[in-house]
Amino acid sequence: MENTAWCGVITGDIVGSQQLSGSQYRTVLTQLERSLTALCNDYSGSFDIFRGDAFQVQLTDPEHSMTVATALRLSLKAGEVSADI
Repeated sequence: MENTAWCGVITGDIVGSQQLSGSQYRTVLTQLERSLTALCNDYSGSFDIFRGDAFQVQLTDPEHSMTVATALRLSLKAGEVSADI
């Protein structure tokens, strides 16, 4: 029997998060959570942030994976505290 249920999964973390000050770290995490919430609402997904600076996103439509990954990265780089993932 063929499985036709596919999803897209994005896993990442904040690059250099240990070099951020406490307030910068909290700002980046807030931006990450806001961006993930908005993107998951727009592209039918869910996410989890774990181990402090790591995250995972599951999308019901895998064809949106690159769009979401790119939008997420750009939103963090353009944030109040610029960060990369």
